[in-house]
Amino acid sequence: MQYLDLASRVALALIFAVSVFAKIRNSAAFAGFKAGLTAMRVVPRAAISALAVAVVAAEIGTLLALPVFGVAGLLMATALLGAFSAAITAVVVRGTAASCPCFGVSPVRFGRRHLVRNGALMVLALGGAASSDSAGALTRPGVMLAVVAALVFAIIVVAFEDIVETFRPSQGVPG
Repeated sequence: MQYLDLASRVALALIFAVSVFAKIRNSAAFAGFKAGLTAMRVVPRAAISALAVAVVAAEIGTLLALPVFGVAGLLMATALLGAFSAAITAVVVRGTAASCPCFGVSPVRFGRRHLVRNGALMVLALGGAASSDSAGALTRPGVMLAVVAALVFAIIVVAFEDIVETFRPSQGVPG
């Protein structure tokens, strides 16, 4: 089970790293992130800049805590994902036309799929936290497998929108 702890921390660190990079890679990306937050209508317009900075800071803090503090990092990730899920729920319940600025600007509106994704990430984080007390020495093949599995999982999460859209039935394509 200690490999689940390792894989969960690596996967979540990669996911938060991509998320942070997508938001702060340049001023246009950060402006797009703020526009996405504005469209969500979860805070007053005057608080958007502060919220954007707080979200990025929380993601960076979690990203840094995951490899250093183990269980605390995983619990931070769970709490942050829970906060994101609460905001997504508010957007979906109100029917607000907002898209997910999670990994940069996206044309895909928030929906249940985002809650499912975040729920899966929270289960991963909690599973990693629960397995962190496992005893025994890590083996090189086990570590390599855990890291590769984490990388594959992180890629799937980051590309989630594209994957879902690829398998979604077409909406009456003209012939």
